[in-house]
Amino acid sequence: MAKLAELSKLFHAISARDWRVAQELALEVAEAEATRGNHAAATRLRGALKPNGTRNGAPNNGPTVEAAGAVGILTELPPLRGLGSVSLRQRQRAELQTLLKEWRLRDRLQQHGVRRRSKILFYGPPGCGKSMAARAIAHEASLPAYVVQLDAVMGAFLGQTALRVRELFRFAEAAPSVLLLDEVDALGRERGNAMDVGELDRVVISVMQHLEHSEPAGFLIATSNLPSHLDPALVRRFDLKLEFPAPTKAERTRFGTEIARAHGVTLTQRLKAEFDGARAFADIERLVSDEKRRKLLNGG
Repeated sequence: MAKLAELSKLFHAISARDWRVAQELALEVAEAEATRGNHAAATRLRGALKPNGTRNGAPNNGPTVEAAGAVGILTELPPLRGLGSVSLRQRQRAELQTLLKEWRLRDRLQQHGVRRRSKILFYGPPGCGKSMAARAIAHEASLPAYVVQLDAVMGAFLGQTALRVRELFRFAEAAPSVLLLDEVDALGRERGNAMDVGELDRVVISVMQHLEHSEPAGFLIATSNLPSHLDPALVRRFDLKLEFPAPTKAERTRFGTEIARAHGVTLTQRLKAEFDGARAFADIERLVSDEKRRKLLNGG
């Protein structure tokens, strides 16, 4: 068992968020266990310290989800291609490219006392590319992407929720990443609703305070299908608010044609008619997937 002095140093390093020193001290703890003959324990401790490696050529220098106390709150998202793989309008693409330029030139901005934008709100109807755009930003910035599990944040006892919100923002500050707070309406709806208990208002205040004072090491991207339900004071605390409107008929047709070609699906008149009836890009992806499945099951 590690000595109290060893653990005390480790805890101090974690408290100071000195992750390099914390890792060195943790390795010392593992080596000490090996010296004492606890080889199984030493092997397990060394394995727990193995980094996740690199992502898109960028080293993973931040703490793991486990080290930041965000176990059960975050789930890593699978990689996605860059912004070119997301159907965006000209203004959306220009805003996101500027955001990525700020990320690439963050040191220059910091030297001149200028903040880069890191707290973003995407809003609009469901299935119109908000989550995909967040994952594409992660790819372009060579950062891991995590989605927040809101059911884990909203504890059975509401008093736990503020603690989990704090853990969430601590992770965002310590680990360079894209943190996707999908459907933020659950945590940020407008205060004063007579149907809510007072504790929910305090949760909204907690989220607002953290948004006000936190500086994410990467990006914190919240999405909302119901922006009118969000507390106005919460919305003001985001650095960038970007709308993702429902696609037009021309946009649906263009997107459907591209997706069908990518999946080797023949663009029949029936499929084109179904694209016309779709409301979102996600609906079109499902239609193409259904068509490909039907083709494969029929021996195509």
